[in-house]
Amino acid sequence: DGGKWLPVRKPKAHTAETLASLLKSRGIKIGNPKPIKNIPLVREIRRHQSQPLSDILKHMLKYSINLTAEAVGLAATQSRAGIVPRL
Repeated sequence: DGGKWLPVRKPKAHTAETLASLLKSRGIKIGNPKPIKNIPLVREIRRHQSQPLSDILKHMLKYSINLTAEAVGLAATQSRAGIVPRL
């Protein structure tokens, strides 16, 4: 029913809705999606190493990418304050 704005404010609910939509497109109906409140610990299945932050910031400033600015700001807040901002 339309796109989602990024960054996603409620990632658990967004993930549940996205999975339900993907399954529905394949003919699998699961009812109303409900996100898991406490996700169990699992082993890492994939890791992505990004470009150096300086390169990312140069690209962001050159092309005025607001999503990148928000993500970098959230990461900086978490790093400096030692907290995870609530989304």
